[in-house]
Amino acid sequence: MAICFVLKNDIQNAKYWISKLITINPSNYKAYYLLSFIDKNEAEFNLKKVISINPMYLDAWGNLAKISLEKGNISDGTNYLFPLEYLSYKNFMYYYCIGLIHKIDGKYQDAQKDFEQAIKYDLRKVFMLRKDIRKDTEYYLFNHHLDETDSDI
Repeated sequence: MAICFVLKNDIQNAKYWISKLITINPSNYKAYYLLSFIDKNEAEFNLKKVISINPMYLDAWGNLAKISLEKGNISDGTNYLFPLEYLSYKNFMYYYCIGLIHKIDGKYQDAQKDFEQAIKYDLRKVFMLRKDIRKDTEYYLFNHHLDETDSDI
């Protein structure tokens, strides 16, 4: 039910149903994960909660790294990437975040290669991040992957 409200962008009802899920089962890590997308101010807290409940949930590690890197905190971002590197080196978010690190360091060609690796491992999820990727590099990395008429990039 909560996911339906998220998809409809009805944040108030989504939060209500997610809080119900958490009340029924405080160990519902997926509820906290969903909450991390709804409440951006509490995203980091909720992702850490997910990891405390299920440290093998790699999506939480990846999103926590992304948030840290977007704040300019390379040290924390790099530390949050370790589980992705060791448990799932073919994870698109790992390469996306490594690309962010290279971008922050001014290594734009390395960032381009990393973003292309992210595409290789999960093009569908990368499309969700495509606005960020356009914003985060000096290159238009996806020109050969997207329709030129795609107006929201």
